[in-house]
Amino acid sequence: MSSRINMPRNLAAAALPHYSGAISAARGMWMMSALLLPLLIWGVLIFGLYSLAVVILAVFSTLAGELLGMIFTRRSSFTIQLFIDELSNGSAVLAGLLLGLILPVTVSPFIPLIAGIFGMVVVKWSFGGLGANWLNPALAGTLFAGLSWPGGMHAREWGAALISGLNWNPPSGSLTDMARLKMSLIQDGSPRIFRPMEMIGREFTNADSFISRFLNEQILLSGGTRLPGGYIDYILGFKLEGIGQTSILLILLVSVFLFARGIISWQIPTGGVLALSVLTALFSGVNWGGGFFSGDVLFALSSGGFLFILFFMATDPVTTPYTSGGKLIFGVGVGVLVFLFREFSLLPDGSVLAVLIMNMLNPVIIILTRPKPFGFERRAVK
Repeated sequence: MSSRINMPRNLAAAALPHYSGAISAARGMWMMSALLLPLLIWGVLIFGLYSLAVVILAVFSTLAGELLGMIFTRRSSFTIQLFIDELSNGSAVLAGLLLGLILPVTVSPFIPLIAGIFGMVVVKWSFGGLGANWLNPALAGTLFAGLSWPGGMHAREWGAALISGLNWNPPSGSLTDMARLKMSLIQDGSPRIFRPMEMIGREFTNADSFISRFLNEQILLSGGTRLPGGYIDYILGFKLEGIGQTSILLILLVSVFLFARGIISWQIPTGGVLALSVLTALFSGVNWGGGFFSGDVLFALSSGGFLFILFFMATDPVTTPYTSGGKLIFGVGVGVLVFLFREFSLLPDGSVLAVLIMNMLNPVIIILTRPKPFGFERRAVK
């Protein structure tokens, strides 16, 4: 017996990315680019005008990489109009914004240029252009430039902030400081109770001191708990991370809008946050002498570039699974890898490498989670 579903044979699926609802791929990418601007503005306010120059260089490099990639791969059919049409989908601008926002303000000017061109030419266009790349171009370009010229990532001093009166001193209190402290304690064999903000000796802003004191005196102390200083700075965005990775509050607000419009899915961020939170709570304090269930989940989630990369780059529909179960597995994998890199490697954060590894595993996840076909024609064996 054979079964058949009568369907038109002239239908073809468009190239990735796909968005649900009435939002086209181009509109979704332009909308996401616009929503990243508040993160850029905040980065400029706390790091100075050089951070704006870094992002502009990153966008310029991805546009140049888009042009070079099209020229190299479409030599016979390339036209300026074709290039303009390609730019209209917004993917090159979005890649440039994401690249610039994950770079530190201390980066040398040639790093965003090299990273953007490498990401677009080698990672995107060498595999066929939009929808055909198997790695995130911005993340791959960042990793390539960082590994090839590690000194270029921290070649400059951070500039003067455009906000005054906040006692803002970003050189202390980052995941890099935590990694250095961990190595020194391991070498001299002196474990300590895991209290991250106290251990790295972070200097707090006036805003952190005021809000923390208010929360403790008016809300938390009545319940027998206390919020240490430093966490409000991390939530508001006073920390030395990537230009757009600082403000957890802004990242979450932008993400809510992206969720509501169907531009990003909830499964990958949920899986990543849950995985990192559970593993951190259970095991992160062990190496410091705190035992199980002594890890600092709030510090793990708010430090580094984990949330920015998880919400805005790990959710890239081109390099992630299209099934709900696959997306959840992908997010959990990112969270697990970030935890492993932070605890057992020399990488301070590991979010970039974690997402790229899961990009490589994406085809396997799709095979394991895609629905079984039904309604096909079963041909008789002759």
